[in-house]
Amino acid sequence: MLFWSVILLALAQTIIAIVLQNQLQDFVLDESVPQAPRLEVFKFFGTYSRNMLTMFEITLGNWMMSSFG
Repeated sequence: MLFWSVILLALAQTIIAIVLQNQLQDFVLDESVPQAPRLEVFKFFGTYSRNMLTMFEITLGNWMMSSFG
C-alpha cells in the first residue's frame, strides 16, 4: 500500500511539475518583465529537476530554500 502511494504521489508531482514548467516558460522568457522576478521563478521552476525539488518541498516538507547554493 505504501509503495503504490509513493508511486501515485510521484506521478502527480511529475505531471504538475511539467505543466507548471510549461506555463511559466513564457514568463521566464518574456524580456518585458524585469529580470529579478524572472530569475526567481527560474531558480525554483526553471528546469525539470528544480521543479521537482520545489514540488517535493511544497508537498512534503512545507519549506523552500531561498537559494540552491
